[in-house]
Amino acid sequence: MKRTRLFLLFVVAVLILPFLIKFGKGYERSIAEKLKALSSDERKCLDLFFRDAFAFDGLGYTLFGDKPMTAAGYSESKGKCRDIDDFFNSTFSSFFAESLRARRGYEILKKHWDHFQIKGFGMVRCKNFIDNDYTIVLFINKKAVLATARKHLADFKGVLGDDITPEILLSKMLVSDDVFGGVLKNHQGLIGTLLGYGRHNAWLFQRREEIDPIVLKMNFSLRPMGRGSQSEINDVNDKLQRFDDRSILDFNPLLLKLPSFCADPQAKETAQLKINYQRQYRKIIQRYRNRDFLEVTLEQMAKNSD
Repeated sequence: MKRTRLFLLFVVAVLILPFLIKFGKGYERSIAEKLKALSSDERKCLDLFFRDAFAFDGLGYTLFGDKPMTAAGYSESKGKCRDIDDFFNSTFSSFFAESLRARRGYEILKKHWDHFQIKGFGMVRCKNFIDNDYTIVLFINKKAVLATARKHLADFKGVLGDDITPEILLSKMLVSDDVFGGVLKNHQGLIGTLLGYGRHNAWLFQRREEIDPIVLKMNFSLRPMGRGSQSEINDVNDKLQRFDDRSILDFNPLLLKLPSFCADPQAKETAQLKINYQRQYRKIIQRYRNRDFLEVTLEQMAKNSD
């Protein structure tokens, strides 16, 4: 009788142990359930915010691919107007529909960031690399940033100093309100590399900045600059062509295209980038087929939380 009782207790323990473990760690609700905690207005704004970032900024390749970071953003009047025309332009841009959606979307996502348990990605609001009324919302794929910094560590050390490591770089990016200037020293080579443009293309941008008098006058960079010949400027400009030079292959409700930047089409790295991004393009389209856009997006961000 005693043995029977012990056996029954053992069976019960085995059956309920998984549930005890599950609830002991806290019941993990699905993204769909978590979204119910948001108001319908918040869900709509968040949906539009992500859709704009997918269509215009290449966010999908940061969430589903190996693009280290994506820069979205919005206009925001900061009271730095030089004249009345500048005032009206700044005010109009700040109240433009896309800017209002992006600002509201950022605020909602920031508010509910911990609610969705997003840890594999970072999101920081920071200054644009040009001192203007445009505020950048930077989405950071932590694993991709670390991998890219390790691959090109000599570049990062050469610009940022020998003490920089991929981990230190990432930690600074995640807390800075001036990632482009304060962390990356406005160096177009480093910025372009982390935006997924390819090392070769990014450093072409940096060289153009160093030799182009018009760019120099705008003071984008903190580094001492040299002057180059007009022929070299023309050579660099001739090399840089639209990366996404294909016609529309298919209609997709995401309005997704390849990342928008200029690249050297003759470089092997550019050819490989195109292969990689086209592969990721197909993967992204497949993931959203017959699925709710907002749920899939947040599922992907939460999926990389380990």
